[in-house]
Amino acid sequence: MEDKRTNFRILRHQKVQHTWKVHAFFGPHRRNQRNFVPEHAINAGWRDIAFKIKGFINTTPQCIVKQHSKPTITYARVVERSKWKQQSHKEASASIEGPLGRSITGLFEGSERPTPTDVRKWDSSTWKKSFGVDIYEMAWHIFLFEFPNKHMAEQILQGEWNWKNMKVKLEW
Repeated sequence: MEDKRTNFRILRHQKVQHTWKVHAFFGPHRRNQRNFVPEHAINAGWRDIAFKIKGFINTTPQCIVKQHSKPTITYARVVERSKWKQQSHKEASASIEGPLGRSITGLFEGSERPTPTDVRKWDSSTWKKSFGVDIYEMAWHIFLFEFPNKHMAEQILQGEWNWKNMKVKLEW
């Protein structure tokens, strides 16, 4: 059974005026935790100090979770697993095959919400070389553009596009 006793010792902090140092000793190993309680008013009464200390005492100590290591796993393998993805978001999205590999999403910024008909008219007038583009309304100002091939989608992504003087953000 674990010893859950906690002892407190309260001292006036010597280095900084108007602060109190609270020492808390937790459990069987007597771990020491210090907290400095500032005294905002120069002549603060004992009641104010008692409330500050009571607030510190009533807080629960944070539990430290320790992960157990396996001696059979090498350091190199652990580092390799913990590294961030090597590919950027665009590279990873461009490597996807099928309909998602040739589709991009477009966010129409601004207060006016475009309809699918407005987006189709804008698409045909702006992207004159693109043909066979399927447009799907996803949510609020977001539309999905499915191109016939990946090359056409990549060309469209390289440009900057506006709809009614508002920027359109395109991404995989």
